[in-house]
Amino acid sequence: MRPTIAGIGISHPDRVLFPAAGATKLDLARYYEAIADWIVPHVVDRPLTLVRCPTGVRSSSTDAADCFFMKHSKVWAPPSLRRVRIREKTKLGEYLIAD
Repeated sequence: MRPTIAGIGISHPDRVLFPAAGATKLDLARYYEAIADWIVPHVVDRPLTLVRCPTGVRSSSTDAADCFFMKHSKVWAPPSLRRVRIREKTKLGEYLIAD
């Protein structure tokens, strides 16, 4: 069973995201839950650019991680994020918003 933080199920809670600190995905979720009252007013109703690191980050800058920036999402998104379409220069972009 997945642990739930702020109503969101955390997959792979033991995955180490920050090796130098030994911080796991669950640690990061708990951190954001702890600062939610402070951070949410700054991100609510704003389009997000996510940095996704499906295999976690690496311990050094020379150790390439499989991370990428994700602004648009036509397929992937957790159910806790909603989508909004925003006009760009040449197209209509679909962005994620966290409420």
